Amino acid sequence: MSYPEKRKRRKKKEPSPTLPSTPNPASSSPKKKKLSPTPQTSPFLSLPYDLLLDCVARVSRLYHPTLSLVCKRFGSLLASPELYKARSLLGNTERCLYVCIGHGANESRWYTLCRKPDKILDNEDTKSKSSGYALARVPFPESPRADFVGLVVVGSSIYQIADWETLKSQFWIAGRYLSNLFHVFDTESQVWDALPPLPFTGNHHVKGTACIDGKFHTISTSKVDVAYSSTEGRWDLVRSGMSEYMSNNSYCVIENVLYSASYGDFRWYDSEAHKWRNLNGLVGLPKLRCEHGIRLADYGGNLVVSWNQQTYYSFLPQTKIWCAEVSLERRRESCEIWGKVEWLEHMLTAPRIIDVTKVLAVAV
Repeated sequence: MSYPEKRKRRKKKEPSPTLPSTPNPASSSPKKKKLSPTPQTSPFLSLPYDLLLDCVARVSRLYHPTLSLVCKRFGSLLASPELYKARSLLGNTERCLYVCIGHGANESRWYTLCRKPDKILDNEDTKSKSSGYALARVPFPESPRADFVGLVVVGSSIYQIADWETLKSQFWIAGRYLSNLFHVFDTESQVWDALPPLPFTGNHHVKGTACIDGKFHTISTSKVDVAYSSTEGRWDLVRSGMSEYMSNNSYCVIENVLYSASYGDFRWYDSEAHKWRNLNGLVGLPKLRCEHGIRLADYGGNLVVSWNQQTYYSFLPQTKIWCAEVSLERRRESCEIWGKVEWLEHMLTAPRIIDVTKVLAVAV
């Protein structure tokens, strides 16, 4: 006999009381990410052109290559003549260093000294107390191979002329031989004028030129030197001894003093005693030789030294460009000039043979 199954009624469990739950940040709806303003949406870029120009004109020229990467508007603004006019009106002009580097037999490339962005300063830079300088490529159009004697600064402009020399606000033109005619070019009137003929004849090869004591000196390899005075309008035959260390284009004039790095030794010319003297100090500057292609420049009263360091790895050439800035102190009581190396920096590396044609300081 079977007994009917008794089904047990199960009580439905009531939910236990709980406290009000707090929202869980992890389970809450996703938050909208705050987008940082892009250069296109930045309020700074929406400023009127004149106001933006005034702001940028107050920024040091050393940071211009970095600023040009922000946007196209900045790039065009930094290349505009209006910017340099605004800097001049504000009294904010400064000496900027430009370096012309020869690439091969037919091409020159231009670079300018700028500050490295903070993110590029690595641990090695910090340990070695890096100057923080670097060479940035200047977006000039394709330039033919330049020559040392044909590159000259006039105000805020760089002129390139073949086989000629220039000076100050005018171009003083010299041929390769002292028998050639000399011309002067006025950059304001854009007019060429011939200078009076030399007081002698002869094919003396021109070795270099320099402006000292207000006179345009032309130095020849045969130690027959001439100087032209624009105030008196005449040539004078001088035997100065300048030509002894004016070779390999490793010279420049700073505050009426001629400096030379001929044969790797640094000297200055004493125009009163008509003799060359050694430049003292220079602690930290490596020993340089002729093959380093040394170039000198006036950088606001300081001496800038640039040179090449060429090596070969697995028969492949490599060139490193170095620069150093040297402050100068003249001690008149002892008739000495001392140089102090302010900074020394590896600026550029190229997987080929290149050389520094000339270093120029421009007021912009």
